[in-house]
Amino acid sequence: MQNIPQDLIAIILSGGQSRRMGQDKGLLQNDGMGWVEALQQKLAEVPLPVYVSINLEQKMPYEAVLPPQKLILDNSSFLHINGPLKGILSAHQAFPDKHLLLLPCDMLMLNAEVFYWWIKTFQQQEQMEPVVVCKAENQLQPLCGIYSHHALKKLHTLYQQGQLEDQSMHAIIKNVLHAQVLEVPAALLPLFKNFNTPDDLKE
Repeated sequence: MQNIPQDLIAIILSGGQSRRMGQDKGLLQNDGMGWVEALQQKLAEVPLPVYVSINLEQKMPYEAVLPPQKLILDNSSFLHINGPLKGILSAHQAFPDKHLLLLPCDMLMLNAEVFYWWIKTFQQQEQMEPVVVCKAENQLQPLCGIYSHHALKKLHTLYQQGQLEDQSMHAIIKNVLHAQVLEVPAALLPLFKNFNTPDDLKE
């Protein structure tokens, strides 16, 4: 079995608004289990410590199904950050010495094979601020991969200095971080499906 870095943890990003789905995706049920819980089980196969990133409005419903110590609330100090970056930097503040394996709560098909692929590639990086993210069918997936704590510290510093003008993760990968981009092979593409709308659940 592949060695897992002791300073690596997994963060399931569930703090979005889920507008297209019409309800909180992380709490949706699949085969009698919430989406976030299902992903936790898959990450346990690696195994990795798992935490769930949420916003303040989600605190009560998530605490009803998950231990509070497994939840990372968006940090109120990040007043001028929107989107996934807020959750990512909040997780970094909670665990400043940990590398973060990130995945969104709506990619239900991701599995241990994919996670081991990311980890192996990350361990092979020789950069000072290693980041590994995926590209599926020519679409960058910046929320699928591993960010070193060195890279996250750099982002936090740039934010504090007012130098993160474009806070989209696509722009950050392109312009700020020197990421290793993994092309998802055809055989693994079905695992990278997003379930964003009710129609996606019918396919």
